[in-house]
Amino acid sequence: MHKKPITHRQTARKEYLKVAKKRRPTCKEIRKAIKKQLKYVSKNLKTIDLLIKKGASLESLSNRQYRTLLVVSEVYRQQQYMWENKKQQIESRIVSINKPNVRSIVRGKAGKIQNLVLNCLQVA
Repeated sequence: MHKKPITHRQTARKEYLKVAKKRRPTCKEIRKAIKKQLKYVSKNLKTIDLLIKKGASLESLSNRQYRTLLVVSEVYRQQQYMWENKKQQIESRIVSINKPNVRSIVRGKAGKIQNLVLNCLQVA
């Protein structure tokens, strides 16, 4: 591999910050932003698939990098499903890339901005 593949990281960050810095983004703006971010992740995952087809090996990745790649692809699948079906919930939703076994608990009064508290699942 002579040249580093294009990742669109900086443009994705700018697009994310446009919505994240707004005080109250509309549902339409949020859906549009999620779609853009999903496209950026999709492009990156396709680039990885192309590299593998060209002969790159996943064996050169460390265990942590390989696990992160698997978690990111699963998060992408979940987010894509939720976006296509206009849902905000999915069973076994991953909320943290570094700790995929952690689930969230919603706290706060109805009608107010919610506070998510992470709950660690016990794996026996």
